[in-house]
Amino acid sequence: MNFFKTALLTGILLSELSAVNAQYNTVLKGTVAGRSSKAIYLLPRTKSVRSENKIEIPIVNNKFQYTLNATELEAYELIFKDELDAGAWRHIAFFPDTSIVEFRLHEMAKADDNEIKGGNVNREYYRMEKERKALFTPAFNRLVAQEQALIKKDQFYSPAYMELNAQLRKLSAIEDRQLIYEKRHQLEKKGEHLTAQGMKMRRSLDSLNREIANWKYLQIDQVPNLAKYYMIVEDMQYRAKEDSTVLRLIQDSYIKYTRAFPDHKYTKLVTDGLRGLLQIYPGKPFVDFTAPDLNGKQYRLSSLIEGKTALIDLWGSWCGPCIVKSRQVVPLYEKYQSKGFTVVGVAREFDNTDELLKRLNKEKFSWLNLLELDDKNGIWNKYTVPNGGGLTVLVDKAGKIVAVDPTAEEIEQYLSKLP
Repeated sequence: MNFFKTALLTGILLSELSAVNAQYNTVLKGTVAGRSSKAIYLLPRTKSVRSENKIEIPIVNNKFQYTLNATELEAYELIFKDELDAGAWRHIAFFPDTSIVEFRLHEMAKADDNEIKGGNVNREYYRMEKERKALFTPAFNRLVAQEQALIKKDQFYSPAYMELNAQLRKLSAIEDRQLIYEKRHQLEKKGEHLTAQGMKMRRSLDSLNREIANWKYLQIDQVPNLAKYYMIVEDMQYRAKEDSTVLRLIQDSYIKYTRAFPDHKYTKLVTDGLRGLLQIYPGKPFVDFTAPDLNGKQYRLSSLIEGKTALIDLWGSWCGPCIVKSRQVVPLYEKYQSKGFTVVGVAREFDNTDELLKRLNKEKFSWLNLLELDDKNGIWNKYTVPNGGGLTVLVDKAGKIVAVDPTAEEIEQYLSKLP
């Protein structure tokens, strides 16, 4: 790295360190091309899109403007309302580190042509993105095209996996679909969901992704800044669970960034998330947490399950597959409760508990259900599913994890051996 670039990055770091808890008033000015969208959502990247408390900015004559008041410098995102309503979207990341940030935004198919200008952190973030795309996008696109060609020829997924997909398309009842999802998951865990050609193609993509990750963390491990810290957070939330290379690279960078930004919210996110990624495995101790019930009474998980065989059931009133899995546990709870089996449910809800109360009135979940409202306690992040609906974790009497996301059959196999 040359002297001037090093000096620039050091200057960015110093300005960020002095302004982590400063007040930011940033005018967002945008023009929209090639689409008829009428509104765009604004929210921090650390906030779930499921929340109803998103800021909705109107788009008038293909233009929008909004003044963002932020108390901490972090990544925000814009999402077109029509994309989110359709269930498929491209987030537009930016940092409010200057008085004006300008956007020129395109239709989803041309989202790579979006332009974001204003502020040193945005400049650094999009510089790295531009370099990454220039270096790796051609090779990535070639491999994806080859993968799609195999899929069209029915040569990518195994016959057993394709049969399950065919069954899934015919089913509408969520209980029936959940059974197929579980069968698919079992094939995926065994590596039996792909053909030999599919496995070869997947290894090629994995190899390229490792190359991309190694390149990215060479940049990240130079002078720390918030653009790079956000990239670490993104990797932790979206990639590290399935990619051991990314997990290792995050571990290698962790100390440097927590020391550079000890009081930033990203530090707690990465600390909790990394602990979960390393600990939520069979044979490891469960991750403890505190959460309230629907009356506001606080409970410590460890005090609820001490000396018991327990299922930690992370779910939500909006998560259909989670509800089905919880229903499957009801007869097991009734059958084995006398042998020391307990269930602790934790419902992840957003904005209010209205839908949760309706759901609990419909179901037969007689165990204690706690509340994770607006991710206040970071429980989903601690349990490696920050962007997921839910997760179940079976724990033995000593507090060691027996299984992560087990099926009802697997849970009963274990419970049937209890004395």
